[in-house]
Amino acid sequence: VLIDSKSLTLKSTIVFDTYIDDASLLRFLKKDAKDDDILFMATFDDASYGLKDSGRLWLRMFGSSLIDKLGFRENFIMIGHRGLAK
Repeated sequence: VLIDSKSLTLKSTIVFDTYIDDASLLRFLKKDAKDDDILFMATFDDASYGLKDSGRLWLRMFGSSLIDKLGFRENFIMIGHRGLAK
């Protein structure tokens, strides 16, 4: 979920299947998520298998300090903002 931080309006809701590939998540983070957007993210089932280093890097850029610890079939929830410190 993306929220505009200035107006607090919903910009987008989208679902990704990162078990197969993280390319669509990366594309979304790079092109759709702007610097002033707040990112709400939750996983279910398994998000770690297909999440490559580049996907983890982008989630760290949004403030995630735990994405590198995500294990097989573990849940993950984050609220982030591009450029947010850990």
